[in-house]
Amino acid sequence: MDLTEIFEYTTEDFKFVGSRLSQIREELYNKDKEQGITGNDSQFSRENISKLIGVSYNTLTNLERGILTHNTFKLIHLYYSLGYDPSWILIKDNDFINKRIMQENLIIKSSVQENYKDLEAQIQEALKKFKGSL
Repeated sequence: MDLTEIFEYTTEDFKFVGSRLSQIREELYNKDKEQGITGNDSQFSRENISKLIGVSYNTLTNLERGILTHNTFKLIHLYYSLGYDPSWILIKDNDFINKRIMQENLIIKSSVQENYKDLEAQIQEALKKFKGSL
């Protein structure tokens, strides 16, 4: 595919993005369902996801149908924070892209960052004590 082709894309050429967003939400919803959490009790119901990103139920429905707006990126960011790769969502030919990216996702979680900083400080202190004992 060359740049000329890419620049000629229309809105219709990106319908797959909405389908993938819907697929991820349904996957998350089904995981809740397996644990006995159904309907609006699931944090991944369409109603709860729409509230979470600050849009109406109908807007979320339209996003999942492939209507692209700035809200599409809110949803992509939400799913990224849950470990989904935005490239998998946005690149049409995604056969060789993993849907999940657990390693990278850990970096954005503040609790992981704080724990890492504590660990790093402990290591520095241990090295300091060790060097002092030589």
